[in-house]
Amino acid sequence: MLPGQEAVIRFQLLHILRVECGAYVLRVPIAFFPEAVSDYNYTFSGSISAKTAITYLSAPDKCLVERDAADYSQAKIERSPESGLTLSGDLVIYYRTANMEAETLLVQKSTAHPDQLALMFSFVPSFQESTASTEFETATEERPEPQELPASLAQTDNFFVFIVDRSGSMSGSKMNTTNEALVLFLKSLPAGSRFDIISFGSRFDHMCKDSKGFEYNDRTVNEALEKIKGFSADYGGTEIFEPMTSAII
Repeated sequence: MLPGQEAVIRFQLLHILRVECGAYVLRVPIAFFPEAVSDYNYTFSGSISAKTAITYLSAPDKCLVERDAADYSQAKIERSPESGLTLSGDLVIYYRTANMEAETLLVQKSTAHPDQLALMFSFVPSFQESTASTEFETATEERPEPQELPASLAQTDNFFVFIVDRSGSMSGSKMNTTNEALVLFLKSLPAGSRFDIISFGSRFDHMCKDSKGFEYNDRTVNEALEKIKGFSADYGGTEIFEPMTSAII
């Protein structure tokens, strides 16, 4: 470009928000911004529309953050140009809502398949108890603190059941990621709790043959970790109703 000329670049990023530390996170890769430029300006503006009150929002440095005074489920983020600004990392926004732990069931019908329904069940794993508070907290370039277990879950009579999809569709990296997550969760359980692992596909089975599950101690955890190393996508189809029922009963 010649001196004095301007260029306007617009791009659209569509993706499913991830959840980190009990908060939704929007991450715009730094690769979307100019490289090898020592002095340039950029403006940033965005809006967040949630179903319930937004209670926490962490935005990039020098951003103006406002929550709608009439509708707590709406928030805006704006940043004016600043000379000499360059990003050293991704542009990241974290936010939480008042009832992130609430489950959502989406149903879609299609005229092409009148006898079928497409279902999607969405939930955000959270150990925080529901609250009616609508207080609004803001932060600058802050990663939310990990959530602590509430007193109701810090007791010693918890029973954790992990239901693991080992159907053929989980082959490859999906199974590897699942096993890694399972190991992480297993090592993070509260002392004094009990646990079991259900593998399912066309069939299902419990790792523990006792309905009370394993007592959480070094021996049982190490034995479970060894078995998890052998988990593979070799259970055929995907039938989850019976294993879910077995876990509840």
